[in-house]
Amino acid sequence: MTAGARGNWIKSGASWSDIAYGKGLATGAPDHVAVGALYTAITGRTVVTSGDWLPIAQSAAQFWPALRAAVDAGVTLLADPSLKVSGIRIGDAALHYDVSPHADGGAQLTAGIVIDGLPVDAGTAEAFGMPAHGVGAVGDGMLSLGEFERSIKYGELNLAMNRTVVVIPAEDLDEFSAEALPRLTGARTVRTDPAAITAPTIIGPKAVLTIATAPGNQARFTWSIAYQVNDKLHLFEPASPAASVGYRDELAEKRLWTELEALFDPIIERCGAWASALRSTTFPLTAVQAAVLIAEGLPGLTGHRDVFIDNRVGADFAPADDSPVISFGADEKVGNDWFSLDVTMNVGEYELPIAAVISELSHGATHMFVDAGTYVALDSPELATLAKLLAEARELGEIENGLVNPQSLNATLWEELLDLGVVDKQLAGWRKRMTKLAAATPPKRVAVPRTLKASLREYQRDGLDWLTFLRTNEIGGILADDMGLGKTVQTLAFIARECKADTAARFLVVAPTSVVPNWIAECEKFTPSMHAVPITSTETRSEVPMAEAVDGAQVVVTSYTLLRLNFAQLDEQEWTGVIFDEAQFIKNHNGRTHQCARRLEAPFKLAITGTPMENNLMELWSLLSVTAPGLFGSPKVFTEYFRKPIESGQHPERMEVLRRRIKPVMLRRRKDQVAIDLPAKQEQVMLLDLAPKHRKIYDTRLARERQKVLGLLGDWEKNRFQVFRSLNMLRQLSLHAALVDETDHAVASGKVDYLTETLPELIAEKHSALVFSQFTRFLGMLRDELDTLGIAYSYLDGSMSAAQRAAAVKEFSDGQTQVFLISLKAGGFGLNLTEADYCFVCDPWWNPAAESQAIDRAHRIGQTRPVTVYRLVSSNTIEERVVALQDRKRALFDAAVDEGELFGGAITAADIQQMLG
Repeated sequence: MTAGARGNWIKSGASWSDIAYGKGLATGAPDHVAVGALYTAITGRTVVTSGDWLPIAQSAAQFWPALRAAVDAGVTLLADPSLKVSGIRIGDAALHYDVSPHADGGAQLTAGIVIDGLPVDAGTAEAFGMPAHGVGAVGDGMLSLGEFERSIKYGELNLAMNRTVVVIPAEDLDEFSAEALPRLTGARTVRTDPAAITAPTIIGPKAVLTIATAPGNQARFTWSIAYQVNDKLHLFEPASPAASVGYRDELAEKRLWTELEALFDPIIERCGAWASALRSTTFPLTAVQAAVLIAEGLPGLTGHRDVFIDNRVGADFAPADDSPVISFGADEKVGNDWFSLDVTMNVGEYELPIAAVISELSHGATHMFVDAGTYVALDSPELATLAKLLAEARELGEIENGLVNPQSLNATLWEELLDLGVVDKQLAGWRKRMTKLAAATPPKRVAVPRTLKASLREYQRDGLDWLTFLRTNEIGGILADDMGLGKTVQTLAFIARECKADTAARFLVVAPTSVVPNWIAECEKFTPSMHAVPITSTETRSEVPMAEAVDGAQVVVTSYTLLRLNFAQLDEQEWTGVIFDEAQFIKNHNGRTHQCARRLEAPFKLAITGTPMENNLMELWSLLSVTAPGLFGSPKVFTEYFRKPIESGQHPERMEVLRRRIKPVMLRRRKDQVAIDLPAKQEQVMLLDLAPKHRKIYDTRLARERQKVLGLLGDWEKNRFQVFRSLNMLRQLSLHAALVDETDHAVASGKVDYLTETLPELIAEKHSALVFSQFTRFLGMLRDELDTLGIAYSYLDGSMSAAQRAAAVKEFSDGQTQVFLISLKAGGFGLNLTEADYCFVCDPWWNPAAESQAIDRAHRIGQTRPVTVYRLVSSNTIEERVVALQDRKRALFDAAVDEGELFGGAITAADIQQMLG
């Protein structure tokens, strides 16, 4: 209705359909908007009526805020004239129950409705809403509309509106008081007449923990919430909604659970795996877990005023009084044959096989029974270490079917194991050997042989002691000192000592072809009394039988190539020891050279290399499999236990384990550790811009090669050769455009220009320089430029004979030239060029060890001047990415050999993508 011109209310000009379709009254006035909102609350815009009345029987609870908002907006509420009331009031409705005496001696239950505290005439009341959220009634000349605080089922309303009387017989009053009345009291206002019924006595909440046996040798723990109503106990699941039961106190239950969790904290701290279970309402525990909880957890609970324990399992459990002691024994006296290692854990008078203990630990057990009622904790660090070391021993083949090889070289592993417990007499001698090997320290310093014509530095004396120690214990090793620290003289001192002790001793030295003459020269220099013989050809070609060629020699020096070609003849000879110099030549365990080195019979083998690992950890295994073959077993075992877990980053902690295992058989000292008097070495990366024309040529080729290479990376292993060919082309192009296309010979090269400017200045200041490049064609270009400038130089590459090589070195060493152009691979070993104090590396290579080897031709013992190293890198080319890759490989080497942090491995497809941007 709307207000008419005379101030009265008229029906014309307004309808509910106008509201539905936004017409007529949709002026934006507050009261119009409020009426629209009321319409939506009643109908949900799903009903359009052409009548004057809108039914509210099925309205939603939003009806009430919309109705109040309409009144606040100025909408007038008018009652139907037929109701004969003076107005409408809106209030809060409530349903209540009354319990009063009944005539038969029992009690009766009735329901009533009030709006704003005033009783409603049930005969005129009508509820509305689905579910019921309001009620309307006529009384005292007013139409009262009341909103229930919460929805009410129509069954309850009917009790009130139909004036229903529920009779409770006298014999049921106690049950009604205990069961129904508390639920009614929690949900509605209940007014009770003391003459009819007494209010129930409610005690709670209490926590009940029931402990019962369960299938599978387990115990089941179940928490319940208990309330006692009069004389009856009611149990509830703690997770069930407290509000559904009127007498449950939700806040009190929460406080109780918080207190109980605090009581379990000491156990959870020791048995973290139980944490989630202990905080669940129902949880199974193994028999020993249950024993621990009963013995150590229940005492704290039983003293709690609001906890009841229903223990149907028993309580006769206790921790062992004694701490566990690990014992090691053998089934018989340890000799040269495999023996059975007996490991036990003793707890007081009880003895437990270690296999059972390890089995429990592997399944996450924190405790273990030692008898029916006594248990012991398995959380000691010693047991955890024992389990880890035994697992390592099994995986590395140190233990096979319970048997141990007494000749094992894995000394640090066994030392760490045996240190965990008590060793019986049968194992005492073997343990002493393992401890001695693990220490890798001779009991006393050995004498330097008088036949050695050199003064050994302190660290070189240590190296002689170590080599003698290895020989005495019939094991080999790796001498991995930094390049330039005198590995050759340490080895010659060791050989001289052995030859003095045994006049029949004979050592074979295997070295790169170019280094064979150097070994002969070093023997003549440092041990002239020893007869050294070079083997420089095959037996067939020399027409001299091997036995005759080496007759009377104490040192025989040959090359890796001839090791392969003369293997049968060399293997027929009796060797006191075999020395593999520049042992990176046998790092490929699948190669024939490595196989020959392994098969060659000798009681002692030594690998000499400043770079025992260049690309990945398998190279380290390759050297150890030759020099200490009993240390790590097969390459598969080493790969699965060390290489893959370490290089993938899954188990980086095994790098530390690996370092400990190889410590007895590998000796490495860095220059900064022992050569204190060695002059400083300063290294600097020189970024050089490409000339404009060179830049254009490079960028054009880079775009072409990038597209091709990225397309090949999908099958990295298959296309590896093609990928590297493209990368090498880009590396050459970074040096000089003519290395890729000879027609670009006239294009300027930033590196050539830099060197032709810098070298004359250094020569004028009396300096000498080594210039390294992997590409001999680039060295040829530099030769042309130096010839033009009139600068004398020496030259060395891999195509030169031993005599030519020696002549070039002598020429530079004698000061006839001050510049030495050297192929990186040919000059990486066997040279002593301390006359140089400047080094230029013209092209970075993936492997930083190759560069380090070359640089250390100058920075080594005997150098008296600081050495300056310039790495020439063409900016914004693939060379900058190669330098980044070098850093990664250098970190892998440091991690395994120099105790650095692990980082990376061999070149991957991802590396290639990064290099190409």
